[in-house]
Amino acid sequence: MRDAVLVLGMHRSGTSAVAGVLMKLGGAAPQTPMGPNAWNEKGHFESNKAMAFHDELLASAGSTWDDWRAFNPGWWTTSTADAFRSRAAEVFRAEFDDEPLPVLKDPRACRFAPFWLEVLRGLDRAPRIVVPVRSPLDVAASLKRRDGFPLAKGLLLWLRHSLEAEARTRAEARSIVLWQDFASGWRPACDKIAADLQISWPRLSDRSALEIDDFLSQSLIHHDTSPRHRPRHPSSEPRGP
Repeated sequence: MRDAVLVLGMHRSGTSAVAGVLMKLGGAAPQTPMGPNAWNEKGHFESNKAMAFHDELLASAGSTWDDWRAFNPGWWTTSTADAFRSRAAEVFRAEFDDEPLPVLKDPRACRFAPFWLEVLRGLDRAPRIVVPVRSPLDVAASLKRRDGFPLAKGLLLWLRHSLEAEARTRAEARSIVLWQDFASGWRPACDKIAADLQISWPRLSDRSALEIDDFLSQSLIHHDTSPRHRPRHPSSEPRGP
């Protein structure tokens, strides 16, 4: 089986930067990449087709991208789910064709990770999972700034996506990386990912390292809550009697 890297992480957790670096190291980008915007100045490094497909999948299960509740457990055994499995294989082929090391990234997939694990194996691909993790308060602050979500909703979304990504991939080859560690030192972080996944980066070179150094900058980090301040953050204070 050939490998396929699946980046699973909560929205605003550095998933775009991590996926972008992995692609600069030789991972394959999708054919219809989502471009940059005010919130992701250097690009999202995810498939437009896959994102639209995931929104349809969530809607078919009675959910949306910003739903913090568990994914509908009854959906998996329906004929609708079977149809989406077939469509997912088509989306993957259209986006990555026969690429040796595709990188598929969309935070939405955290909530239904087993779906893609099954689809990838059906395509004779060995899933390799990368899970970027960022401070829940930093994620919630970023979502509040971008989408106007209350901090409580952002924290619930972080919890749902993070727990699902971790719990559903325990039996897989995977690497869990802290976003701050990745942003401050991508080389050891990518060495760790390669060792955890038992893969090699085909484009690792001085040239690609310079590209990555230019790509990664502190400007990508908009919220950074100091660890010593997190326990005292207003959202963590008890309220009422």
